[in-house]
Amino acid sequence: NIDETQVESARKLALQSGLEKGRLTFVQRDYNLPFDFAADESLDAHFCAQACMFVTDKTLFMKHSARVLKKGARFYGLEWVQLPAYDASNATHRQLVQHGATILGTSMPGPISAWRDAFEANGFKVVYIGHVRLAAAPQRALPTRQLTDSS
Repeated sequence: NIDETQVESARKLALQSGLEKGRLTFVQRDYNLPFDFAADESLDAHFCAQACMFVTDKTLFMKHSARVLKKGARFYGLEWVQLPAYDASNATHRQLVQHGATILGTSMPGPISAWRDAFEANGFKVVYIGHVRLAAAPQRALPTRQLTDSS
């Protein structure tokens, strides 16, 4: 993350949660730059929540992630994206996205397909793509989309 206050909050939460020192590493970094903070195949996991939306080249970003993750490691991303049903010609869709961007303090989200394509271009197997339903929605399973490994 590039925001030091968020990095510090993460460190405090990890300490309060009893996670052993040295088990987690928090890095304040612009994700548009190469990952010189980690050696090849040195990370067990990569977690990115609402920070990767500012990545300008998703395929290059995922290339860096693939390089530093150990074989079998996991990448978790939680991002503000356009879902496939978004219709830019629909005034209601545009208005909802603009309101969301204002609340989140961000810009127009890119299509979820750009992330899927970046993952797949770098050898990742995508196991879940979905979205969170509003609390008022009936309780049911979230939509799941399994993508098979093309190799």
